[in-house]
Amino acid sequence: MLQDTFFPLETTDYLQTEFLQRRGRNPHYSLRAFARDLELSPSTLCEFLKGKASLSAERAAELGKKIDLAEMQIEHFADLVTLRFSAMEQRRREARRRIENRFEQQKSYLPLEKFAVVSNWYHMVILGLVELNEKYHSVEALSETLDLGEVETSLAVETLITVGLLLRDGPRLKIAQAQTLVGSQQASGAIRSFHRQMLEQSAKALTELPVEQRNFQSTVFSMRAEDAAAFNKDLEQMMKTLIDKYHSRPEKNLACSLNIQWVPHNPEPLPMAAARLKGEN
Repeated sequence: MLQDTFFPLETTDYLQTEFLQRRGRNPHYSLRAFARDLELSPSTLCEFLKGKASLSAERAAELGKKIDLAEMQIEHFADLVTLRFSAMEQRRREARRRIENRFEQQKSYLPLEKFAVVSNWYHMVILGLVELNEKYHSVEALSETLDLGEVETSLAVETLITVGLLLRDGPRLKIAQAQTLVGSQQASGAIRSFHRQMLEQSAKALTELPVEQRNFQSTVFSMRAEDAAAFNKDLEQMMKTLIDKYHSRPEKNLACSLNIQWVPHNPEPLPMAAARLKGEN
């Protein structure tokens, strides 16, 4: 199985890499056998790997599932095929944008071992405040805004610098990247702790902020258990689209957090595949 962080540039890389891995495990494994396992004709597979035959995005997605690509990799494979072979300029342009966004996000991923030392809620909020205004480039201002002690705030700033999320520019601070992403399909105490702290901050806001300065909504509904994975994928995309729309605007002056929770109340019938959701730590 390919690592779920593998996002290549070439249309043929996913299939070529998978074939080489299988061949490494079994020297007698042939391209004909690979074509059989993919339910392709040997000639079609050979021509595709040479860059001489096209696939549809839908077919690429089917092949991605057959070689156990992660969901985002399947989308990436389909987009690579669309960019290379689609006759529609609009579809190629949209595929290129999604591919470029994935490469940018890949640069922003923070390994779990690094995130573990900056998993307190205020670490991420400090990044947001520093991005807003030079007013928040001092420990004193950050301490007052976050209602933290200056020693704790100073340590948080130095830790963010140590892991490479903050940079010093003379007396100023600046964030090292536009966004920080942490993703893992494995259970993580650090991510659980971060989510728990963010929920605690939300509970605090519920009692301390006036209603016009916050937005809390809760809905109870029913759905099919087998739709859980697709629902959560749509939820994640909706959240990303909404944040991208407003985060990209100039002259920002407000640091804020958005927490969304989807919780099954009778999880017994939930399929295992649907339970293994990104960020479910």
